[in-house]
Amino acid sequence: MPRQTPITVRREVQVRIHQEMTLSAVAILLYQWFVHPLTVMIANRKFFTRGPQSLLLLAISLFVISCGGLEVSTLTKPIQESQLATFLSHDHHLSDRSRQTLDNNQLLKDYKKSPDHAIHALIELDRKTPSVDNKLCIAEISSRRAELLESEGEHQKALGYYLCAAKYAIITHRKPILPESIENLRNIYNLSCSQATSIIYDLKVADRDNLRIEGPEGIYTISWDRSGKYTIDPTQFDSIKAADYIEIKGMLTERVRRDAVGAAMAGHMKRPAKPSKKDAFMPHTGFVIPATACIQLDEMHHGSQSFQLTLFNSYRKHTINLDGDDLKLSYDFTTALALIKTYSPEEDFGFSGMLNPNKYEQFTGLYLLRDYDPDKIPVVLVHGLMSSPLTWLDAINVIQSDPVLREKYQPVMFFYPTGYPIGYSAAKLRILLDDFQEVYNPNGSNPHMKNMVMIGHSMGGLLTNMQIRESGDDIYNALFERPIEQIDMSQQQKDTIMAIIEFSPNPNIKRVVFAAAPHRGSDIASGKIGDIARWLINIPFDIIEQSVTAFSQMATLDANTSKLTRLAPPSLPLVDGLTPTGVKISSERLDGIASLEPNNPFNLAVLKMPIGKNTTYHSIIGSKNLNDPLAESSDGVVPYWSSHLDGAASEKIVHSGHSLTGKGATIAEIRRILFLHLGQTSYPELPLLEKQIAREAE
Repeated sequence: MPRQTPITVRREVQVRIHQEMTLSAVAILLYQWFVHPLTVMIANRKFFTRGPQSLLLLAISLFVISCGGLEVSTLTKPIQESQLATFLSHDHHLSDRSRQTLDNNQLLKDYKKSPDHAIHALIELDRKTPSVDNKLCIAEISSRRAELLESEGEHQKALGYYLCAAKYAIITHRKPILPESIENLRNIYNLSCSQATSIIYDLKVADRDNLRIEGPEGIYTISWDRSGKYTIDPTQFDSIKAADYIEIKGMLTERVRRDAVGAAMAGHMKRPAKPSKKDAFMPHTGFVIPATACIQLDEMHHGSQSFQLTLFNSYRKHTINLDGDDLKLSYDFTTALALIKTYSPEEDFGFSGMLNPNKYEQFTGLYLLRDYDPDKIPVVLVHGLMSSPLTWLDAINVIQSDPVLREKYQPVMFFYPTGYPIGYSAAKLRILLDDFQEVYNPNGSNPHMKNMVMIGHSMGGLLTNMQIRESGDDIYNALFERPIEQIDMSQQQKDTIMAIIEFSPNPNIKRVVFAAAPHRGSDIASGKIGDIARWLINIPFDIIEQSVTAFSQMATLDANTSKLTRLAPPSLPLVDGLTPTGVKISSERLDGIASLEPNNPFNLAVLKMPIGKNTTYHSIIGSKNLNDPLAESSDGVVPYWSSHLDGAASEKIVHSGHSLTGKGATIAEIRRILFLHLGQTSYPELPLLEKQIAREAE
């Protein structure tokens, strides 16, 4: 019984799902086949009557599955791996060369009494008799003076000294000086760029041009450089942090950073209060963008010094011409990634989204990590149970550390509260992928948008699977004996049913990676842990009641219904129009755990649906013990026989438990597949990744 929903009706359905965020009767049907093990349980809350052992089991299970570990904190001193850490470890002491310069000019005693007097004397001396040593000493003393003033809360005064230090570091770096002095100058310059930028934002004057600040030489004027192709307008950031002062713990991969010229920063860009159509793909937490701050000399005239402060997009700008030299820019990509967590409104977004999905439904969406780039291929990342897009940070960290993949791909993350049925979340993902195309590829001419990659972990793998399958009429015919038009439901309910149970392969998804996906269920779904988790999940009762009401309008009681039900709730009146399977499902307890019990017939039916001809798929499967026979192996949650798919272009077995997204071997396989997608079968080793794999092998 073929049926094709008209585009106009389909768009109305999309709007309804977006606006109402509710489950209709079909959602309860889909609970029985496409639901995650941890969905709703209405009754049978007697597990806690078994005493402390059950509580302990619950606590341990939830901890093992959900604990994150990522910690981000702001330090008062630079991180140890930063070159600034060594530079500032001297505790305001000058280098031997600068002390010699002061001594040669009989200024050492003056410096100890009044650093300001020594700076002014050196400036006057250098005007009369220019000297590399004089300039180096001025830069160093100004930097140390600025640090001290900043520690005393004199931020605006410190800003003037940082500008002075940056100026003399710039005009000295090309002179014939010793290598250690060059490094010293670079540290002075980078520190000045870092702290000057931070102070300007802290003073809430980042939107001002021609800001006037008093410095050792008089009045300094600062303006923002907005002219370059890869510069960032400072007004786009509501706050900014110096990456060297951010400590990150809990990531499995190493920090992706480079000490060169300029200060590695991370700027936060808020989501507009009234988002545009394109802003719909900006996270509710906003963007955190890696930037490189540089101070450059503008025009100079007597009694005044003019500076330009530039924020370069670290993803796109890698070098700078500074006083005639092309120099590499500093960057820190990992800090921007990790800071995403600090702007999240919920400490444990994924776990809470599982327990109380209705609360987090408003955040369901496809999200870019930065502004959309039409020259890059989208890689859609779909997280799993009790998780969030943060689970992909290590993989993204490696992708952006690879210069080729960084230039070719852009990550797009799907967030959804995992307490909802899989069918519902998969339908939302389908709609959002269509919206993504509509906004960024309206005429369908961008080849990168038609060459997307999707990677799904665990439950996310099941959502991903439903983006590349052709459902046909199998689901409908399994439930209904009559055309949908003859079923006594509202038009809204009918449209929603058709939007969820009929789907086709997304033609823009050309490659898929399943990571620890439970295609055929898991034994845990039928055990005590699954029962406890169902008890915990809070699917709002108004949604459940709407679904029950819908079914009350659909059927009359069948005398044989009790034989078809496994866990029967109060009987529902049934009407003609349902198949025996439909009658059974409408009469069962609303228990989603059964959907992922081993060899669930509905899951097997989905696997029999054909995959789109133009989609290549790969599997990454975890094994806790590589000595186990492959057919008997498991990641501790999902067994091999459940994750394995015939016809996969590749199948990688990773020594890991179920949470394998951050494992080196997993990321290495994703990297291989992404290069393969570019038509490359050979590529250079990535030291960062090789180190991680070696650590995990110890």
